[in-house]
Amino acid sequence: ERLSTEVFAKPPGFKLSVPHAGTAAGRGSNPALAPPPRRDGVWPDAGLFENKPLEEIITRKSDTEEIEAVPAPWSVEALERLLSRQKVSMERWQPDAKDSIMQELRSGRARLRLGADSRPMRFIELLLVSVEYPGGKLVMQEECKVVKYSRLPEKAPSTRLMKGERWFDAVRRLLEKKMRLDLNLVRIDPTLSDVWDTVETTDFLPGLSSVVRQYLARVEVVATEDRDLLALGLRSGEYRPWHLAAEREVFYRWVSRENALGLMARLRRARPMGPASMAGGVGDRKSRKPQRRSVFTTVAGMGISAVMLPWDEDAVQTLCQTHGVSDCAAAFGQPLPEIAKEVACGSSFFGLRRTDRKLLLVRDVVSALVPGEEEGKFVVVALEPGMAPGSGGAEFAPCAIRCADESPSEAARCSVNNDLAIPLKDFDVVDEEIVEVEPNPVWTKADLSNIGANHWAVLPWDPAAGPPPEARRLRHFAVPIEAGA
Repeated sequence: ERLSTEVFAKPPGFKLSVPHAGTAAGRGSNPALAPPPRRDGVWPDAGLFENKPLEEIITRKSDTEEIEAVPAPWSVEALERLLSRQKVSMERWQPDAKDSIMQELRSGRARLRLGADSRPMRFIELLLVSVEYPGGKLVMQEECKVVKYSRLPEKAPSTRLMKGERWFDAVRRLLEKKMRLDLNLVRIDPTLSDVWDTVETTDFLPGLSSVVRQYLARVEVVATEDRDLLALGLRSGEYRPWHLAAEREVFYRWVSRENALGLMARLRRARPMGPASMAGGVGDRKSRKPQRRSVFTTVAGMGISAVMLPWDEDAVQTLCQTHGVSDCAAAFGQPLPEIAKEVACGSSFFGLRRTDRKLLLVRDVVSALVPGEEEGKFVVVALEPGMAPGSGGAEFAPCAIRCADESPSEAARCSVNNDLAIPLKDFDVVDEEIVEVEPNPVWTKADLSNIGANHWAVLPWDPAAGPPPEARRLRHFAVPIEAGA
């Protein structure tokens, strides 16, 4: 993901109110994933936030490396080991449950996270799209005769977000690939209408709860020609993509807004549609009996902590031997046990340089470019709580270490949620490319005395010991943020 020059030349023009105190739900107590420390859990009132011009916050990086992430070594045995360490047994799982969750984890359709209570949780991101026809006050409802779980009350067209996929890319994929809609006939609202989490338990995966983060996007039909309205099913009341109707018995029905009770209840709680535009689960399809599901709705971002990945010393050693790395400590600057812990929690990941397939250990830090109250300026925070910007301490944009199983956009959203205590539903990521920028100088300084001992240690190696290890990489990305309506 890269960022176009237009974002730097013309930053989004809006005002975002930043609270000066409050505890935001974040990534738990894992120090590798935690935001900068707070005093007594809150930001102090005086002088912590300030607006800075973009050129004082980041500098574009001229020389970049193309790095391909190495997939995590998921297997049924590795999953059993991870869950057993947290006292979760797979003995009562249905026969196809292990294969089902393996497909999810390997494909990126689901992730394994630790909850705030240190219990493993299956984490899923689900996109719901409200397709609306204002001319007839109609909305589209998805009908499917073959379902694995009980239907969601919104009955909106939906798809899971894939690993590293941004929500607006998922909207386009859903419309083009699944629904076979012509994008020229619709307008996609550029901001999310709502974000919320549900905590679910099913009899399909006993003992393993699921956190389903649901995003609600809105799409408006702008077609006016009769042939286009006919193609969308607005004349007959039904839209049946031939490839779905034949394979999964899926079709879409146009209903009046008053009859779409679940969707309208959600839309009444969501933000209004903006004026600007921008151009299913794994399992047995033969089973028509939905799995029983218990659902609890909560605020997005609550109760999710560290990542769980199946890296251990044996897996790291095998990977290193495969790529000709004989001395891990010399190559990566840490002993094998520490490297295994680092990649298992997702704070770093293994990657292959595309030019020569060299094995690298990479850490990504993502900064959120949050426009301030002054046009062309962005929010920065002080690294050390109580140290106001301009008083000699470190200043930086809200940032977070990107977990190995998330996109830069998701990491940016987490950083704004954590550092500025702004709910996930109140801001959004701009539909622009993402650029790599130079690392913040404070991250690589050997002398950190001026910012205190409890600084945020982005580097997993000691900068005072000399240059970084030869096979280590620290990358820094900038993601523009915009406020909701």
